[in-house]
Amino acid sequence: MGRPAASQANKETGLLFAKAACVCRNADGMVARNGPLSVFGALAACFPNIVRDENGGPRDGLTFHELNKMLQKHGFQRKRSRSAALNRSSDRFGVGMYLFNMCRWRDSTNAADREEMQKGWFHLMRTYPSLEATCTFDRFCEVVDSIRVQWEPWSGRKKGRTGEGTSNASAGEEGEGEEGEEGE
Repeated sequence: MGRPAASQANKETGLLFAKAACVCRNADGMVARNGPLSVFGALAACFPNIVRDENGGPRDGLTFHELNKMLQKHGFQRKRSRSAALNRSSDRFGVGMYLFNMCRWRDSTNAADREEMQKGWFHLMRTYPSLEATCTFDRFCEVVDSIRVQWEPWSGRKKGRTGEGTSNASAGEEGEGEEGEEGE
């Protein structure tokens, strides 16, 4: 018997979920690839029945490795953060060395972001209607907003030798002004 792999449906669900939850074009900031504040963490909070993690899950469940590979293949840019490697004691969320760069969580309190979240969510529900019983749109917004608020101090790590690993509090604010540039 071979190694278990995620079903194509679960991979597509992860991709559609990520596109509904994040902006990864013309966005300033970073999104975690690992840990509870990652895209996988949000997906697991909304749809625990389609993921396979350290607690188990279905044989065809999606792992965080498979999700991250799928996201990178579809435009999410991976960037190494040297500060995470050098200062593991401050990595309280288990983010690790790699993050998704030029990416930010959508904000459901922002009208333009909420509209894009709704479009993405309803596209996901039309594609996989059985998921609707597991998570509502309001729950989805609650999960994404909770992660966004917790991650915000680390979302805009400065890039460069002098500021690496420091928080850039204005990064989240700068990214919010670019909703008009989104076309998806």
